[in-house]
Amino acid sequence: MINRFTLLLFIPLLFISSACQNPAFTPIGVDDTPSTSVSSQRNDNLLLPTTPKNPTFIAVVDFTGNNVSEGDCRALTDRLRAELFNTKYFKVIEREMMEEIIKEQGFQQSGCSTDECMVEVGKLIGVEKIVGGSISQVGNIYSVSARIVNIETGEIENTGLYDLRGNIGELLTGGMKKVALELIGVKNIETNLSDLAPARSKSQEEININYNPSFTPTYNVAEYKAAYMKALQKFQNQEFDGAINIFRNLSQSNTVTALTDNSQYWIAECYYAKKEFKRAIAEFEKVFTYSGTDKGDDSQLKIGLSYQAMGNVIKAREEFQRLIDYYPGSEYYPKAMKGLKQLSIN
Repeated sequence: MINRFTLLLFIPLLFISSACQNPAFTPIGVDDTPSTSVSSQRNDNLLLPTTPKNPTFIAVVDFTGNNVSEGDCRALTDRLRAELFNTKYFKVIEREMMEEIIKEQGFQQSGCSTDECMVEVGKLIGVEKIVGGSISQVGNIYSVSARIVNIETGEIENTGLYDLRGNIGELLTGGMKKVALELIGVKNIETNLSDLAPARSKSQEEININYNPSFTPTYNVAEYKAAYMKALQKFQNQEFDGAINIFRNLSQSNTVTALTDNSQYWIAECYYAKKEFKRAIAEFEKVFTYSGTDKGDDSQLKIGLSYQAMGNVIKAREEFQRLIDYYPGSEYYPKAMKGLKQLSIN
């Protein structure tokens, strides 16, 4: 039987062990140096409130599924656990240790979906807060509903919601990150992403097309297609800055067409061609926010190639494997397999 004193000694060691297992990973845009003089930090091109000096100990129970398999729920819960840890707001207890403690206490957490059950699990483990929720499928819509509960008061402190029309794999590659950010209080995520484009001086090309980041252009369908083709021509001519600005206007336009997600994809391709791989990864990840996009596997491959070009072998392997797991029918499947093989040889 594990007592509270043993837990207090053991859990901190657990988190130290977890951090040491993957020392090479650093989220894009996050400085390893703790922030002491600013009121916010960058994480994957988002502005986050200041990281607390003493992160809260939390646990995450397996989400329940409505028309979603237990295996998918388990995988998505694990991804949320990792994304919550990456925010640096929490010290997150590992699944295996949580299950071991619960088992020794003779408690069954399967199907633990009520706040009362979550609080009981949290008390057994000895954490301050606990996260739970559900993943549902209705038709071709997937919906994630998450909440964080204070163990002492039993009250819900925050919620995270995310709806997706498309492949459930897109919840893994983008959706659970957004849920994690909402759970720490970051809302209007898409607005934050567009507002944080790196500042730089305008080229003459940008001036010629009247580039204005605060301007939301409106096109009819014919105008949208014409502008899209013009931007593609600039890309082919290696006029990447000019192409980026046109594609950016198209992606932020009030006009939504079948080419909207493609416009975002080509923004990322421009940065990839310029060998600005960190920015390219951030832009490729935005493609997953478009429900039903047909550029998901393209973007997934390029994320892996970007990490490979940066020399981050661990992340490159993860991203190639993600394409293999979630896009098995993709034309890029062989390229992902080849990339994994090359990384294994090296």
